[in-house]
Amino acid sequence: MTSVGPPGSPAADEAGGAPAAGGAAATDGAPATGGAPAAGGAAAAGGSPAAGAARWLVACLCAAWCRTCDEYRPLFAAVAREHPDMRFAWIDIEDESEALGALAMEVEDFPTLLIAEGTGVRFYGPLLPHAATLARTLQAARRSVLTPGVAGLDASLLARLHGVGVTIG
Repeated sequence: MTSVGPPGSPAADEAGGAPAAGGAAATDGAPATGGAPAAGGAAAAGGSPAAGAARWLVACLCAAWCRTCDEYRPLFAAVAREHPDMRFAWIDIEDESEALGALAMEVEDFPTLLIAEGTGVRFYGPLLPHAATLARTLQAARRSVLTPGVAGLDASLLARLHGVGVTIG
């Protein structure tokens, strides 16, 4: 894959081929249940940990036929377990094309990652399939918006995506 993200992003920084740290393979779990602390380790507003978990979405947009996605899934699951305050979703763009709408046609490289907080996109784009790259991208996305707005990726679509795909972690 040659497309690695916006210049200066954690994905672009990884383009040099640095080995993935903490990239031990793990299997993904069944759909997550229960709540977790919100970002920063505190409970979400109102004291409901589950509300905090719904605020953040980390979605890997993939395809069942993609062998790179198959190899990336256990790494994605391992990182998901390190961030219980975020919902990690594995979304097959062909199986969920109706929910994704035009966004399904915009995915050009796999894996493509979407990170959103509430109704705001923090990162959207292809990402090298390394656990360390994902971890650094998540850290940066918690601090600020990493990508410009994406046409068609509005609050309505983000709200739908919070309930789409297989929950990982």
